[in-house]
Amino acid sequence: MIDIWKKTAEILAYKGYRQMVRRTFLLPNERTAEYDIMISRPFVSVAALTTNNELIMVRQFRPGPERVLLGFVDGQIDDNELPVATAHRELLEETGYKCASMRHVKTVLDAYTNLSKHIFIALDCELVATPKYDENEFLETILMPIAAFEAVLFDAQNDEITHPDVGLFLLNYLKK
Repeated sequence: MIDIWKKTAEILAYKGYRQMVRRTFLLPNERTAEYDIMISRPFVSVAALTTNNELIMVRQFRPGPERVLLGFVDGQIDDNELPVATAHRELLEETGYKCASMRHVKTVLDAYTNLSKHIFIALDCELVATPKYDENEFLETILMPIAAFEAVLFDAQNDEITHPDVGLFLLNYLKK
């Protein structure tokens, strides 16, 4: 059986767009080990389908790889906001689409962050407004047929999709 390690110390190692803390743990073998942990707010990722069964995707520049990537609607959960409310808000803000049905399918944790990603599937989306981007957001909305998305997702040479797990949950949902 795996035991939970005892945290013996935590210090703020870096504070910027993201924060990094260094945590020290007492291991089961009585040794200590330090781990750098990125601190981030929980966020949602939404796989959204129009009433015509087209996937609503967004293209945007991503500073990590320094490339324009294709992704899903994503956004941080505000204080005192439920994840489902964030999913609706971000879908409308980033794309101008509103959905008839929003379904939570999974919450995913990460190994070296405190991050929690809440994955949603939005169905029967219709364009109702002009997107309202944050001051540092520059997005392009893309409508993609499911077959074209599958081709890009499963193309081993194509690395442009962020959060491919969200796409896999969508495809699994559609099979049911």
